[in-house]
Amino acid sequence: MENLTYEQWLESLTAADAELLRRGIRTMMSRTFIVKAADRGLFRFFSRNRDILDKYFSAAGYSLRVDEDYGICMLRDRTEEKPEIASINRKNFRVRDSVIYCCLAWIFIGKMNAGMDRAVVISPAELTHALEQFDIGAGFRTAYSLMQIRESLKVLEQYSLVAVNGELGEPDCALVLYPSLLFGLSVEEMKKILEEHGETYRSYYGGPGRRRGKSGSADGAEDAGEEDPDDAENEYFDGEETE
Repeated sequence: MENLTYEQWLESLTAADAELLRRGIRTMMSRTFIVKAADRGLFRFFSRNRDILDKYFSAAGYSLRVDEDYGICMLRDRTEEKPEIASINRKNFRVRDSVIYCCLAWIFIGKMNAGMDRAVVISPAELTHALEQFDIGAGFRTAYSLMQIRESLKVLEQYSLVAVNGELGEPDCALVLYPSLLFGLSVEEMKKILEEHGETYRSYYGGPGRRRGKSGSADGAEDAGEEDPDDAENEYFDGEETE
């Protein structure tokens, strides 16, 4: 198998493996990560065939990175000046999305054990509590509404960072955190985002559900020309953006 060309290897695949290959390439290009905790069979196929698949992706200027410890497959730009950063392009998330991302990553770090390639399941209340620890209004009746949190989680789901089981706001809802959360930012960068944007929200929001502008007004309206921190973008995610 090691001496096969990519074309010969492709012809040798069973129908099931050929489907894994198609699905895996699409997943990698659209969702950034293949996560063992989410799809063990797909991860094993890419891990087992990493050498020949690396040659396939090299034609597009990528190298295939497989992290067995965390159960992650992802692509890296071969021309990346900083090889320790596994990235292709940076995805611009809104501030709200990046703050929630960082809190979920902190939760994952605190809960992961010897099985680093396993997902961590939490309740939405744990996310709310983590946000509040950084003094960011996070309750469903404060700065972050239920709808806003739901929207941010949908964004993170698109990149294989989390999964939402059930309907947010219902008692049986659970958030599934994947090890891929650890591959977007360093711990230092996550801490910086939480500290900086915690201060942003403390100065911008005056109380539960009420927004304060720079002038200190609390009538629920924005001052002219002021940007809502929820709508601002924050360049932070070292994942692939192909769409």
